[in-house]
Amino acid sequence: LQVLANTLSIMRENIESRENDLVYQSQHDNLTGLYNRLAAKQQLSLLLSKMHGSLVMIDIKNFRHLNNIIGFANADDLLVLFASRLESLSPTAQLISRLDGDSFLLLFQPSIPLEKLDNYLRQLTNPFSIQGSKISVNVRVGIVDLSSDYDCNDIDTLIRHAEIALNQARVESLGIATYQQGEDERYLRELMIIRDLPIALAQGQLHLVFQPKVNIQSNHCHGAETLIRWQHPELGFIPPDEFIRLAENSGNISMISDWVLNTTIKQLAQWQLQGISLTVAINLSAHDLTNPQLPLDIEQLLISNHLPINALSIEVTEGAVMKDAQTVIAVLQQFRNIGLAIAIDDFGTGHSSLAYLKLLPVNEVKIDRSFIKDIHTDATDLMIVDSSIRLIKGLNLSVVAEGVESVEGINILRGLNCDIIQGYVYSKPLKADDFIVWFQQFNQSNIQTLSKDTPH
Repeated sequence: LQVLANTLSIMRENIESRENDLVYQSQHDNLTGLYNRLAAKQQLSLLLSKMHGSLVMIDIKNFRHLNNIIGFANADDLLVLFASRLESLSPTAQLISRLDGDSFLLLFQPSIPLEKLDNYLRQLTNPFSIQGSKISVNVRVGIVDLSSDYDCNDIDTLIRHAEIALNQARVESLGIATYQQGEDERYLRELMIIRDLPIALAQGQLHLVFQPKVNIQSNHCHGAETLIRWQHPELGFIPPDEFIRLAENSGNISMISDWVLNTTIKQLAQWQLQGISLTVAINLSAHDLTNPQLPLDIEQLLISNHLPINALSIEVTEGAVMKDAQTVIAVLQQFRNIGLAIAIDDFGTGHSSLAYLKLLPVNEVKIDRSFIKDIHTDATDLMIVDSSIRLIKGLNLSVVAEGVESVEGINILRGLNCDIIQGYVYSKPLKADDFIVWFQQFNQSNIQTLSKDTPH
């Protein structure tokens, strides 16, 4: 009987131990030992009635890229060290949890002021020692300030607000972003855009338009810039600046660039079969310009479609160049070597235009419309444009003025020795068929005008 009693007692202890282990495992992250998402929600529910302080969501910048560099095992070690440091820093968080991947959720009570949070993050991102190497990380932070005027009685919504703030930091390249009441609608819209972009490309929701580029010295249209448009079945027209920004920040910009490139090449090949020759410019992103294979791919695409090299040209913004100037300049030089013309877009809006302009292997500079649109009424804008044209011409580059909307503007720019104009004064961006009608009518009417004006 005693042996039986002892056996039953041991069995009961083992069962209790296994139950405790199962409860622990259900509430804790297997890798770091922190609370998991389920437990974090449970803990926040217990605190909801007296909720105050700061809810902070943290993730590690470019963790996926770091994972590929140091390997999965070392990346796991890094996450363990990162979690351990979260627990050791002051001020101590009331709750620390790992939601998933490299995303962590902390609750500070009372609220943590921004200056204290800055210091906290500096300590958090001190280099970690992995296999004898020092690994540095950067983080992004989303904050929900649980002050008296914060209105939320639902834990899922509370966590979503923290995710919205973190997403804002990610999209706007901020270190820290704070949730503002009413941002849910924008967040859901952005999620829908990111989710639907591949579907839109597959279903033909996107299309190209072409804006004429007119040489005002010869009064002849020699080409166009291709632009992308998206008519979403639910959201309606989505401005390209919005979905391109989201595509860049979500890592989906390459699918847009590939689609634009291939669709433009296809259209150029179709026009060539119709006997129409012109140069169409496409815009490349910062991501595109770090791909050293891209110039050769584009050259091969032109050759395989029986198009001359000058059928296509490249436009890049100064901001894209500044992301990784050394790599980008090397890629641009490859474009130049195979004969593609290159334009710097939005000239004058950056902070290092003059410093980098002499280093870039470009043929053309486009002055931003913010300086152009009011030159017929604003003396300061006129002076800036005049000086810019003189500088660009001094470097033996051609000048394009964007956003011209009046005949007065054309006359002023012609007098300033500008070469090319883009703007509504000539035409808005047009679909391919409409553009060709405009293109042929415009050039034909100018030939007829020149013929009448030429003495016989």
